[in-house]
Amino acid sequence: PAPRPNQPAMTAVAALTHAFLRRTIDAPLHRELMAQAPSVLGEQYRHINDTVALPPIERLLTVLDERGDLQPDVPIATVARLLLAGLCEGNQIIAAATDRESALARTFRAIILLMSGLAADTISARG
Repeated sequence: PAPRPNQPAMTAVAALTHAFLRRTIDAPLHRELMAQAPSVLGEQYRHINDTVALPPIERLLTVLDERGDLQPDVPIATVARLLLAGLCEGNQIIAAATDRESALARTFRAIILLMSGLAADTISARG
């Protein structure tokens, strides 16, 4: 589901995160890509992540920071890279699981717990 304009920022980020992880279950091609890409593509996989996947995450974090939705002094580039790594690893966990729905729930919960530390205190209390 697309984030709503009046939705709290971190709720919108959580919805986007869940949708990204959900693709590992709903889209077999995505699941295979996530499972095989790191070993098949090697260094190209890192390049693709750096040029395709990382910039939108950095932009999202920058917008959240500019809106005051993040804790002060969040190192955007570092956090973006760590979030991307977590999402990629999460996809691999889900793809390899025999119970993918359960793996999705656990992985999503773990990523949300990690991301909750980024939210400004006022956002955490609201969202």
